[in-house]
Amino acid sequence: MSLLLALFFVVLVVVLDDEAQGAKHIPGLYEGDGDIIVKLDQDTLDAHVLGSESEAGALWLVEFYASWCGHCQSFAPAWRSLARRLNPWHGVVHVAAINCGDDANYHICQRHQIRGYPTIKIFPPAADSPGDAIIIRWLCVCVCV
Repeated sequence: MSLLLALFFVVLVVVLDDEAQGAKHIPGLYEGDGDIIVKLDQDTLDAHVLGSESEAGALWLVEFYASWCGHCQSFAPAWRSLARRLNPWHGVVHVAAINCGDDANYHICQRHQIRGYPTIKIFPPAADSPGDAIIIRWLCVCVCV
């Protein structure tokens, strides 16, 4: 019994230590794609897309996805193709993505009210809050969060 209790505490310490180290980074669908798709995260999403730090006059197309989502994986080639086609318009339109399946991005995806994947939001140049975006919802989405 005491051996079982000791084992339980060892497992508990390991789990708590992992949580104390912070959320683990989960690779996204667009890593390794160069700069054609802007990879956003909890620290860069609002800074790039909203308010005074965003590029003046630029429209942002942002895909909120989960790397484990089958629909997102199927959609990724189309998003890459769109990014390549819009790349000559880089100063006017930015194509970006954020991996909501990465625990580190959980809170920012919740703040943007993402309920299913993939979700595309179009942020106009004057967007100051997540509510200013136009949401494109898909008929086929993965399980809601």
